[in-house]
Parts: sequence; structure tokens; C-alpha cells
Amino acid sequence: MAKDQTPLLEELRARHNVAQIRLQEATQAFQTAQSDNVAAQANFQKAQQALVVAQQQFHGWNVALTTVQAEETARKEATATSQMQLPNTAVAPTPVVQLVQQPEPIQPGEQISKTDIVRDLLRQNPQGLTPTEIWSHVHGQFKYRAYLYSVLKRLTDREELSVRRGKYAVRIIPQEMKGEIATIQ
Repeated sequence: MAKDQTPLLEELRARHNVAQIRLQEATQAFQTAQSDNVAAQANFQKAQQALVVAQQQFHGWNVALTTVQAEETARKEATATSQMQLPNTAVAPTPVVQLVQQPEPIQPGEQISKTDIVRDLLRQNPQGLTPTEIWSHVHGQFKYRAYLYSVLKRLTDREELSVRRGKYAVRIIPQEMKGEIATIQ
């Protein structure tokens, strides 16, 4: 009977060894798949965060675009009806150290355009202001700083502002030049 059990015992040991090798391989494959799954979940979370940031940026630029388009439409309608003349203000030399006045707060029922806010601020400071100084005064009225640069660019392109040494200032057209400009238009 001892001889009959020996082949059976050897067969069981051989199958046990094969099963143990398969278990080790399956465990290793499971651990590899598990680490790949963790990495995939981390990549998914990063992609999800990037999507949220991109959506927020798109919304911000979309609001800025809509606002600029509305202002451009209003400007075209205003220029089609009549040409608005800027008041002639005499420029007196100002000291270099001048306290900048805060613009008056806007009343809740009153709507004033952001372009007019920037124009009024620059009229109060004929020596000119840098974009950073302008932002420090108008950051309560502007949602995004990029829109301030858009307004400055638009006013510069219209030749209402001049830029010198990084400072924006309102252009002043002398009286004799106003007559010439009116005849050219």
C-alpha cells in the first residue's frame, strides 16, 4: 500500500507546486493591474481638474467677449447717430508727487461703462498712470484684469490714449487741431 500512495503523493505535490506557481503569477498580475488602476484614477482626476479650469477660463473669456461685443455695438450705434465731442480741458503742470483721487462709487441704479471709468480716471491724472496703478483704482468695478488691458488697447487704437514709458494718458487735441479733424471726417 505504501507503493500505491507514493505515486499519488507525488502527483499531488506536483499539482500543488503548479497551483502555487499559478497563484504567484495571478497575484503578481493582480498587483500590476491594481497599480495601473491607481495610476489611471490619478490621471483621470488630473484630467477632470484640467477640464474644470478650462471651463472656468472659457466662461471668463466668453463674458469678456460678450461685453466687448456689446460695447462695440453700442459704440457703432452712438457714432452712427452723432459724433460726441470731448471737453477741452487745459492741462496745468502737475507735481510728480500727486495723490490720486479715488473715482466716485457707482450707485446701484446707475450704469456707467468700464471704458468711461478708465477715461475719467485718466482725465483726473493727466501725468498718466501705469496699468497696475489703474487696476488698483478700478479692481472693484472690473471682474477680470485682462478686460482692463482690453479697454486700454481699444482706447489706444482709437487714439484717445497715448502710451509713453509704460504710462497711459488721455490725448489732448488743441483747439486749432479740432477744426482740422472735424473737416477731415
